[in-house]
Amino acid sequence: MPLNPEKAFENSIGPGILWLVHPSIAENLAMYKFREFLPVPVLDSIGSILKEEGIIDGVTRLPMRYYTAHETTSAGERYAYSLPPEDVCPNGYCSRNYSELLNKMANSQKVREMRIAWKADVVMFVHPFFDVINQAAGQAYQPKYMGDRNNKHLAYAVAGWGYNLFADQYYSMHELFHLIGLGHSVHNTSQPGTNTARAFIGKYTDNDREKTVYGVRSFMAYNDVCKVTARVNNCIRFDHFSSNKRYVELDNGEKLRLGSSHDNNSQTAVNFIREVSNYSKILR
Repeated sequence: MPLNPEKAFENSIGPGILWLVHPSIAENLAMYKFREFLPVPVLDSIGSILKEEGIIDGVTRLPMRYYTAHETTSAGERYAYSLPPEDVCPNGYCSRNYSELLNKMANSQKVREMRIAWKADVVMFVHPFFDVINQAAGQAYQPKYMGDRNNKHLAYAVAGWGYNLFADQYYSMHELFHLIGLGHSVHNTSQPGTNTARAFIGKYTDNDREKTVYGVRSFMAYNDVCKVTARVNNCIRFDHFSSNKRYVELDNGEKLRLGSSHDNNSQTAVNFIREVSNYSKILR
């Protein structure tokens, strides 16, 4: 909890995050190291993508971004990194079933109190293990309709750390983008994106003699789905949102539109990010 909730930071530049850190990660990694390994690079990378998308705060005219909820103290800034409360991880045990964890967070009175105190719009749970039950490296609630009053109560995500000492940024980035409405491609059989919150998958042929076919995907499209859909062995990821206005340059010098009127996660982000940035103001 913040030492003084009145000093908790709040503005309109983007959603503030409360990070819940799995006990085993906290035991093996000092919080300043956790911040260095995951939140800082994740938020820097998200900020770069949002800046490229041209999503601007209407008041400050600055690019919108995610930030870690924090408070200002005489000793400097204190960040919203916390162990999960008892009603999420009883006796320190946190389920490896991400769906179960999301449900516990959404129904946790303690997490709700923490969000209000920190002025946190969303919550990200960082887990050391992947969800082998649901075969997932991350999971998040995704708002579907703007203005839905229930959205603020479902602003929760879980992401796996990855296999290495340094966390894999993609999992957390992917889930945080879900929280502002972004979806998978329509080709994702288990969780297809819906119009227009859909990632893009396409393909092109190079100019070499072999005429090799390559798959292309926007940030939120899965690599395995792209390879199956495009029927290729290699899928190139462009770190942009799908958009009918975004063109990317391919290896053969040609340009490909990374989206369509139906595959437009960029517009989805514009639609939702301001709403998500105000969750903490209306969460009472």
